[in-house]
Parts: sequence; C-alpha cells; structure tokens
Amino acid sequence: MGSRPVLDVLVETNWILDVALQQDDASVELFRQSQARRARLHLPTFCVAEAVKSVETKQNDLKRLINDQLPRLQRELSRSPSTRDTGAPIEQLIDALARAHDAITTQFWLILRDIVATTALIPPRPETIELTAAIQDLLNLSPGDASVLATAILSCRDDVCRVFMSRDGDFSDEVVKDYMAREGLTFYPNAESIVGPLRRE
Repeated sequence: MGSRPVLDVLVETNWILDVALQQDDASVELFRQSQARRARLHLPTFCVAEAVKSVETKQNDLKRLINDQLPRLQRELSRSPSTRDTGAPIEQLIDALARAHDAITTQFWLILRDIVATTALIPPRPETIELTAAIQDLLNLSPGDASVLATAILSCRDDVCRVFMSRDGDFSDEVVKDYMAREGLTFYPNAESIVGPLRRE
C-alpha cells in the first residue's frame, strides 16, 4: 500500500497568530500535522513580520491597560467610601493581566521559532510585487492581503502549492474567490476544513 501524499497548504499571518497564541484548535492541529510531516505548510516571509507587529500592538494595548487605564480607575474608585472596596478586585486584575502579558510574550517567541523552523518560507520576488499591485487594483484588497494572495497565486502557477487557507473574511468575498478559482487555487476559509479529512485518514 503506497504512502499518502503530503498536503501542501499556504497559510498567512492570522494562522501564525492562531497557533502562537493558541486561539484556534484546528490551526494548532494543522501545525502539529505539519510537524508530523502529514502536511507541508508554506508561509510568505513578510507574514512573520506582520505577526510580530500584531503581537506588539496587542502587548502595547495590554500595557496601557495595566499601567494607565486600570490604575487610574482604581484611584478614582478609592476617592469615595461607597466605591473604595471595589478597588481591590481591580488590583487583582492588574496582577493577573501582568502575568498574562509575560506568558503571552514567552509563548509567542517559542512557538514562532517552531513555526519558522517547520514551514517553507516564501520570500518576495519582483513578480510578487508586480502581481500585488495588479491584485490590489483589480480586487480592492489591502496591500498586505494583496501580497499574500499574489504569493499564493505565484505558488500555484509554479506548481509548488495549490491550496490556500485563511480565515480573513476579505478572501471569502465572492469576487476574490472567483479570481482564485480561475487561477486554479483551492481556497479554504478555516483550518478545520483541512484537518477534518486528515483526522479520518
């Protein structure tokens, strides 16, 4: 009995975040399948930088909450005897959020390292930039989404990877899906659509 062919899938920034921050079980499972060599994942290199920037934004928002917004609320509540007692739960929340911030930071870098080690990274090339500009004009996608789609289309044309997975709703637009279908690219809006069949094999 022959071995099962490895499934090639191109993933993007949202998938990195779903795995690194453990926000989606199916995405984590797809990552585990790739580590077990049951799937081969392809990732545009700029998506790594996008994921780092996204986590930086989340961390900064959390820092503002911990260091500014919640302490300010706590001070306001402590000024009145009728609300003074509610300051204690806020202090506990600040401590819990600070621990969460540290845990997210540590976990993100460790898992991102494993993601980069496991996936096939796709650097941009001149054709990627040209196609990105064309797709942005044609489909009215953001520059980042247009670049992801350009990378996926070129990978399909090169017969490297013909499957693209993203939970970004812009790619589920019917006009965008029609464009991908004309290019021969198979699109999945979530990881469950991919790992479900893998579980049954």
